[in-house]
Amino acid sequence: LGRWCKATLSGRDGSLLSIFSLYNVVKTNISKVGPATIFAQQWQLLRLLGQDQPDPRQQCIDNFKIAVQHKQNIGSDIVVLGDLNEVVGEDPALMASVCATCNLYNPFSDLYPDQVDTPTYVRGQKRLDWVLVSRSLYTSINAVGYNQYNLLYHSDHRAIFLDLAKR
Repeated sequence: LGRWCKATLSGRDGSLLSIFSLYNVVKTNISKVGPATIFAQQWQLLRLLGQDQPDPRQQCIDNFKIAVQHKQNIGSDIVVLGDLNEVVGEDPALMASVCATCNLYNPFSDLYPDQVDTPTYVRGQKRLDWVLVSRSLYTSINAVGYNQYNLLYHSDHRAIFLDLAKR
């Protein structure tokens, strides 16, 4: 459904690191979106798969949780970078459920508690873009953050970065 892509890297010591780039659609319903939006496309695909009342936003989370658990079951640490279109923790059924189930945390808030409310969307006042990582990576994080708008490319979101040095 085009909601995420991933790459799994293998270290010389046999360790695994799976990096996910994730996009989840905005909170809306099919009657309020245009036919060419990603929400409408995912809604139609889920209907074709037999769902009578699809919820692309929740379905993304449910499927993503399974994908992360699969990688964890083979011993991989996890990094998630993405436009989640949510404030993680406000709705326990969304990305907070992935964090709780898969033991992921937000290193930006951990390292910069005074900047937890930094907006990442130019037309909004909330952080919608997130970095979430396995707790086992805590000592490997050198830096994490958000660039200024339009610093590296033209976008209505800030670019996310994470600098890891696995020891």
